[in-house]
Amino acid sequence: MTDDPLNISTRKSLISLVALFLPPVAVLAPHGLVVLFAITALFAALSTPIRRSALTSLKQPLGYILGFILIWMLCSTLWAPNLLESLKLWFSVSTIFIGGLLLIAAARHLSHEEARIASAALAVSGLLLIVLITVELSFDNVLVRVVRSFVNYQGSEVTANNVNGATTIAAVLAIPILAAVRAHSNKLCCYGVAVLMLAVLWFAPMEAASAALVAALLSFVLAMAWGRFLFTTLTCFFCIGIMIAPLLPSFFLASIAKSFDINTLPSPWLHRIYIWNFVADRIAEKPFFGWGFDSARAIPGNDEFFYEGAQALPLHPHNGALQLWLELGAIGVLLFIPLALLICIKLRQEQPAVIAMGAATIVSWAFFSLVSFGAWHNWWLVIPWIGTAMFILNVRLRRFNNELQ
Repeated sequence: MTDDPLNISTRKSLISLVALFLPPVAVLAPHGLVVLFAITALFAALSTPIRRSALTSLKQPLGYILGFILIWMLCSTLWAPNLLESLKLWFSVSTIFIGGLLLIAAARHLSHEEARIASAALAVSGLLLIVLITVELSFDNVLVRVVRSFVNYQGSEVTANNVNGATTIAAVLAIPILAAVRAHSNKLCCYGVAVLMLAVLWFAPMEAASAALVAALLSFVLAMAWGRFLFTTLTCFFCIGIMIAPLLPSFFLASIAKSFDINTLPSPWLHRIYIWNFVADRIAEKPFFGWGFDSARAIPGNDEFFYEGAQALPLHPHNGALQLWLELGAIGVLLFIPLALLICIKLRQEQPAVIAMGAATIVSWAFFSLVSFGAWHNWWLVIPWIGTAMFILNVRLRRFNNELQ
C-alpha cells in the first residue's frame, strides 16, 4: 500500500487546479484567491512526498529566514495596539507561508508530463483571464453584476475599480503566463499575447497594472542581455531602498515642492506622498522595534485628514517597505534583507532566460508592493507564492525539454 494516497494524479492536478480556476476567481472575487490557495495547499499536504519536501525546506535557509521573520512578527504583536487582532493576522500569515511551501514543493515534484499539462493549463488560463478582463472593461463589469445578482449579494456596489484585483493578478503573473504560452507556441504568438496583455491593462482603471507590466517586460529584455549583473544590481538597489525607505518621503516631498506645485499632482499620488511623509514621521518615533505587527490602522493621528477625502493613514501606508519599518522596525526590516539576498543567490545560478523570467516577475510584484497594497492582505500575500510555483513549473518544463534535445 502506497504512503501517498493521491500519488501522481494529485501532483498533476494541483498546479493545473490553481491555473484553471485563477481567471474566474480573479475577476469575480479576487479575495477568493485565498480560498483557492488554501484548497490547493490542503490537497498538497495529503501527498506524502510533497509534505516531506515542504518539511525539509523548513531546515534549509529559506525555512530559517521565514521562521525568524514569523518569530519577530509574533514578538511584535506584544506591543501592537490590538493584541488579539494582531495574533489573528499573524496566524493567517503563518498559515499562508506554510501553504506556500507546500505549493512550491508540489511544483518541484512535477514530472515532464505533469509539467507539460500544468503549463498548458497556465497558458489557457492566462488567455482566459485577459478575455474576462476585456469583457469586464468593455461592458461595465457585467460578469460581476450577473454573479452578484444571482447570489443576491448585498455588499458594496460594483464600480469600475472592481476589476483592479484581476488586473493586478494578470500583471504580476504575466511573465510566467507568457513563458507557458511560449512553451506551447512560437515566439510570434508569445509576442502577440504580450501586446494583448499590455493593451488590455492600458485601459484598466488601475494605472499601476499597466506600469507594472511595462516594468516587467522591460526587465525581462534587459535581463536577457545582462542577466546576472542586472539582477544583482536590482537586488542591491532593492535592499538599500528598503533600508533607507523612511528617509525618502521627506526628501521627495521637498524635491517635488521645489520643482512645481504639488497640488497639481493627481489626487491619488498627492495623497500617497502625504501618507508616506506621515508614516516616515511615525517611524522616527519608534525606529528599532516599530509600533507592532498590524498596527498601521491604529497609529496615533491616522484618522486626521490632510485635506478633504485624504486621511493621514487609511488602513496601510500603500508602501510595503514603509509598512515593514512602521510595524516591525529596523529589526524586522533587517530580517527581510537575507530573503532578498537568498533569492538573488539562487537565481544567479540559473541560465539567462530563467534569470530574466524571475527578475521580471519580482519587479512586477515589487512595483505593486511599493505603491498599492497593504503588506499583509491575505489575497495579496498568496500571489507571490502562486507566482513562484508557476515560475518553478516553467523552469522544470524548460529543463525537461532541454534534456530531450
